[in-house]
Amino acid sequence: MKMHLNATALLPLTLALAACNGGTEVSSPQMPSKNPFLVDSELATTHFGPAQQDSLSFEGPRGIHELDESQIQRVAGGMVNLTILQGPKYESGEEVIIATNNNQVAKILVNDGKYELIAKTPINGQPHMSAEDVAKTVARLDEAETEAEILEFLNAEYPRYVEQVVARAAIYNISDRDGNFYTVVNNDVVVFADEEAGNPRSPMVEKARFRLPTEYFNPTMEDPDAVFGLGMTYDGMIVMVTMGGVVAVVDREFEGDPIIHRLADEESVTNSIAIDKDGGIYVLSNKRMHKMVWDGTQLHTDSNGAWSSEYDSFEGKLGGVSLGNGSGSTPSLMGFGGEEDKLVVITDGEQVMNMVAFWRDDIPEGFEQKPGTKSRRIADQMKVTFGKENLERAQSEQSVAVYGYGAMVVNNTLPSPLPTMLENVVTSGFTREGPTGAEKFQWDTESDSWIRAWANPDLASPSTVPMISGGSNQAYVNGFVDGKWEVTGVDWDSGEVVTRLRMGKSQAYNGAYSVISMLPGGDIVLGGLFGTMRIRTDEGNQDK
Repeated sequence: MKMHLNATALLPLTLALAACNGGTEVSSPQMPSKNPFLVDSELATTHFGPAQQDSLSFEGPRGIHELDESQIQRVAGGMVNLTILQGPKYESGEEVIIATNNNQVAKILVNDGKYELIAKTPINGQPHMSAEDVAKTVARLDEAETEAEILEFLNAEYPRYVEQVVARAAIYNISDRDGNFYTVVNNDVVVFADEEAGNPRSPMVEKARFRLPTEYFNPTMEDPDAVFGLGMTYDGMIVMVTMGGVVAVVDREFEGDPIIHRLADEESVTNSIAIDKDGGIYVLSNKRMHKMVWDGTQLHTDSNGAWSSEYDSFEGKLGGVSLGNGSGSTPSLMGFGGEEDKLVVITDGEQVMNMVAFWRDDIPEGFEQKPGTKSRRIADQMKVTFGKENLERAQSEQSVAVYGYGAMVVNNTLPSPLPTMLENVVTSGFTREGPTGAEKFQWDTESDSWIRAWANPDLASPSTVPMISGGSNQAYVNGFVDGKWEVTGVDWDSGEVVTRLRMGKSQAYNGAYSVISMLPGGDIVLGGLFGTMRIRTDEGNQDK
């Protein structure tokens, strides 16, 4: 039987840390167990770890900073750069990150304040953009005087680029303990590693490739089917899911036969996978939230704790930045202490989305299904309003950012969307009105329900994934604000803006679908439309 915690336990505490900002007591929630097969870092997967929480313990910057070029170190990376992951530390003490996009894998030295490109490896099967190509494209966009000029250029040179190129490579990635970097390229999972093991200056080369058989791809989809989501179980197995709704588990050396499960015919997937330490694999389609269970030899889909639940969704797509209909969330896990509520959290696919929590494990004895929910598996759902009255449309293409029992979501629904995703991500907030709004919800363990913590109706985060810094008690987003692209930090407890990292008007500073990240020393790393960048302020330990 479920034991309820009292109201003072809304944030499950394991210890209290004295933060650097004035000695304020900052409570640290119980975090997910580390996967022993991943790199020993908080930056091990696209959404940082298997629980997909988009939260880090590192202390980030605060305050208002008008940055100059010397404070922004950039590495060109082709168009749309979503993630950076850390590699294992070398015996020399040198540290690298792996920055990837749909056409290259880049190895970048980051210790001692560096952001130095060591080597880049083009991804076979994808159209490569050189640094020179990048510079020319940035210049073309920045020199355009009207929105019409921007759109004419994008549609002539990069038609449906996000839907047909970006979505089919290097969105969801894994960095393992042995220095292997796993990514997706169309129908394949590809592994990159140092050509010379143990050498931090070595280029990376393709080490292995796994191809899912052609018969598991749906030939009738609007855009070509592909492997999309990627994860690693706590016993070191690779889990992948296709956009057409096929889930496969294979050993990380690709030596055995894959175990394959196909979702129902009407289901498709445009999100990645969350994984827990007990073998739970959480796959969210456009119709249902699935928990599958890996027991080391078999993938259970209707036994051994596996379950499936519908959620609310309408048939269409909104906002201009979504790949498909239904939820745009990679599932985020919440609750990890012994007596905590254990939940998996998404936003649904309603025209005005709900924040939805499902019971991860056994449904508590005596729990009654909430009115208006699709199943008893749904612990609670609450309409997202962003503090706005008469909201008619609001969806997000980002996973829910989770820290403790707090969950934050941003608005990605443009008032006047254009036909393609790239057009929208370039113009949103820049040449036309973009979406605004962020809202935090708190899970109440006593009433088994969401509580509205705060709403900020004006916060601009049109396409990037928010990142929570536990060390500075902030959530960071990226948008075009007051004539410049900036990284904006809001207080995690109140939603008030406390940080603005002001970069510039160039599209080079457009976060463009990236996961905002941070290095252990506190510097923000932003993936952008044309590469990645390390953003440095005068605060924090800049020598790490």
